Amino acid sequence: MPTRALRSAEELASIDPIEASPPDWPLDARLEPPPGRPGLVVRPRLARRLAAWSEVPVVALCAPAGYGKTTLLSHWADADARAVSWIAVTPSDDDPVSLIRDVGAALDRTEPIGRPLLDALLGGEAAVVPRALPRLARALQCRERPVLLVLDGVEVVASRAALDVLRVLIDHVPPGSQLALGTRGRLGLPTARLEATGRFAALEAADLRADPPEVAEMLRGCGAPSDPEVAQAVHRRTDGWPAAVYLAGLALREQPEAPLDELLSGDERTLADYFHEEVISQARRGDATFLRRASILEPVDPAACDAVLQRADSARVLRRLAGANLFVAPVDRKASEYRIHPLFSEALRSELRREEPELEADLHRRAGNWHLAHGDPEAAIGHALEAGEVGRACEVVWRHMPTYEGQGRSGTLGRWLDQFRPEDVESHPALALTAAWCRLDAGDGDGARDWLTVAERGPADAALPDGAPVAALVEMTHAAIGGEGIAGLVRRAARARELDREDRLWTGLCRFMEGAGQHLLGEREAARATLADAERRTGATMASPNALSLAQLALLAAEDDDWDEAEKLISRARLRQRRHGLRDYATQANVFAASALVAAQRSQISVAEHDARHAAGLLALHRHFAPWAAAQAAVVLARTHIRLGDFAAARALASDAQRGLRAVPDAVVLREYLDDTWRRVQAVDLALHPGPSSLTTAERRILQHLPTHLSFREIAERLNVSQTTVKTQALAVYRKLDVTSRSEAVLRAQELGLLDA
Repeated sequence: MPTRALRSAEELASIDPIEASPPDWPLDARLEPPPGRPGLVVRPRLARRLAAWSEVPVVALCAPAGYGKTTLLSHWADADARAVSWIAVTPSDDDPVSLIRDVGAALDRTEPIGRPLLDALLGGEAAVVPRALPRLARALQCRERPVLLVLDGVEVVASRAALDVLRVLIDHVPPGSQLALGTRGRLGLPTARLEATGRFAALEAADLRADPPEVAEMLRGCGAPSDPEVAQAVHRRTDGWPAAVYLAGLALREQPEAPLDELLSGDERTLADYFHEEVISQARRGDATFLRRASILEPVDPAACDAVLQRADSARVLRRLAGANLFVAPVDRKASEYRIHPLFSEALRSELRREEPELEADLHRRAGNWHLAHGDPEAAIGHALEAGEVGRACEVVWRHMPTYEGQGRSGTLGRWLDQFRPEDVESHPALALTAAWCRLDAGDGDGARDWLTVAERGPADAALPDGAPVAALVEMTHAAIGGEGIAGLVRRAARARELDREDRLWTGLCRFMEGAGQHLLGEREAARATLADAERRTGATMASPNALSLAQLALLAAEDDDWDEAEKLISRARLRQRRHGLRDYATQANVFAASALVAAQRSQISVAEHDARHAAGLLALHRHFAPWAAAQAAVVLARTHIRLGDFAAARALASDAQRGLRAVPDAVVLREYLDDTWRRVQAVDLALHPGPSSLTTAERRILQHLPTHLSFREIAERLNVSQTTVKTQALAVYRKLDVTSRSEAVLRAQELGLLDA
């Protein structure tokens, strides 16, 4: 059978359109792909996906407005070798008669549909569907030339009769031809059977989302800056939504230095109008209100939505909105949570502030209460702040502070604090104390001291949200920061308990500091009892002081040569560390040091070396607080290295400990340890090359900064020392590692396990 392409000019001229065309024959503009605008980008990634489906009879592009469906279909049509019949579907096509006529007209432009079908289309309205639909299916199946039939905008086809027309078309696509459907929502037809038999494939919003290289290409097409950093920022801000990328490109072309958040925000007029015209106006009555109020939730949990919006059908509404692709999508396959596109969510929240300002605070209040009741304090804090209830947010932080700090979650506490304005943190002692303890866990004594000073500014009788006196927590924090000798440590910790006699979570931490102080003052039996009490009080709830209490008890057992007991205690401490992610807390240096000592005594050489290296690394992070703890860790590590036969390392650590003991001259037990260590070290000839094991704590501290981009001047500013000191210590590191440059020092330190690779 000869192949026929488009009708010839002679054939077209010989037909009288009035006699040959049915009534309501569509305008030519609806039967042509739209012209491309300048700057449109061909996306090879998607073109390859479509090409791979060349044998799939039906392909759908299902995504919200602005995801480039029409553009992609147009590029596909331009590149395809087959005849292309295009229909821009309109709401009138929700009528089966109109839809049949439009499909017939589109097919007729590329190959005559035949007189029988044309006669049926010219018949009365009542006869079109029963007579024309079977003939349309036959005309499609009997084409001489394969066709790519494109129906763009089929989301408007919703009536059962019009969907039946689509079903017939889908079932009668002949081999070699394809039916391409562009829709904002899901097809109103079951597709599982077709997909299972290889007759259906779809690209959805997740597929059509632009990736960073495509974002860069789109920005270039707009004449905007398109370097990788800008493209990444635009990608994050837009979530790869092509329409927003285009708007960002236009804005950046005009104002390349302006902050992206200002150029492209949900309440920006152009974007807000777009959402209103393309999304809100397409939603059902009541859905706009639902979306506006649900937008304060991120993600949108249906149960939370019911509680906040005071209704009982949120799951059903969200499922329907996601099915309609109204910028709402399930987070996972179970659809237990939904996500509103971030820019759409911003636009909705802006509209909420304009339309229902009196309701906004109530919605956030309900959301905060729901999240707190369901174990999400971070979300509860955010909603309390949005409701203007800083005191309530502060209360949530303080309620969780002891547990989170004690379980190795100070990073989470720091993230919560970042939600507050600086002036809020400064005016609430509970927040300032939380900030102080976060700095302690990071090893920053100076930062902790600064925040403690802020917490002390309030009235002497001020109370925290749980009723505890601020003065008690101030005393406890002073004890943890140290600087007043061992007697001061014990006195401050005991004073904290006297000021608040309630049995609280942090009482165990005070008992640990009292017990550690008693131990270092030589009151060993009292220390043993106090530390046992601290270990009992802290348990898993306060994992960090619990591990430290166990480690201190292990050192007491080691002094009595009860190494079996020491091993049991330190094993429990290490287990607590692992379960609660405490490995990289600067305050845990003594646990690793005690573990290394016990392992060395048991001839577990690799364990001892590993734990000693890690303890030394944590000790390097230990800056300007708890000098007794740093001195103890250094002495214990020195004793460990003596057992390992590394006397150079022992000497360096003993020197560190000696300097540290100047701040705690009353630590008599540490003095005993140190004197014994010096006797052992000095009995050995160290005329050998000093080597990496002789790095001092100060030199290790410099070593930790060498892999960064910081200059010596910037490192000096970070460490509060002079640039000359940094340079001198860096040169000492080079010498001991037997290298000549910073990069070589980093590589050598990584090989030796002194730095993470």
